[in-house]
Amino acid sequence: MDPVYEAYTIADSTWYEPLDRCEDSSSRFSLSLRGIPQGWRREHQGVWEFLMPGDAPDMPEQGWKIHISATPDSAEETVEAAWKVCRRLALPWKFLRSRHIVTAMNTKYAGRATSGKTVTVYPRTESELRAALTELDGILHGCPGPYVLSDHRWNEARSPYDTEPSS
Repeated sequence: MDPVYEAYTIADSTWYEPLDRCEDSSSRFSLSLRGIPQGWRREHQGVWEFLMPGDAPDMPEQGWKIHISATPDSAEETVEAAWKVCRRLALPWKFLRSRHIVTAMNTKYAGRATSGKTVTVYPRTESELRAALTELDGILHGCPGPYVLSDHRWNEARSPYDTEPSS
């Protein structure tokens, strides 16, 4: 089988199905199952769950994105930490809905454009960007996650697969 089609066999090994149709209810993150505070809204889009403050200003046409990676083992903790920061700063964001989906999105043949991304935060201004990066770094510092190929790393973010520089 051509590796390009691997993601379409995760939901059903006989028929090609989009990944969002896979049975992942037993590995859903608790945030995708529990209610959200009043004043926030939730939208489902494929394998992503979006959480947005109801009174937030419109997103700019172009802007910043913060991608946060996680391993399947660290993903629940990462999602909860991001929710804590995004809720406090009233930032729109999205997260992969389950451990199973995080695993699928990080397989050997996963799409390069999405591989490694478990959470995406959408700051609207540079000050929101700085505040989000600072708080997320403080709460997630040291949590493992793969390298996101398309992104610049913030601060000392490291992949568990990085090697120490030689002296």
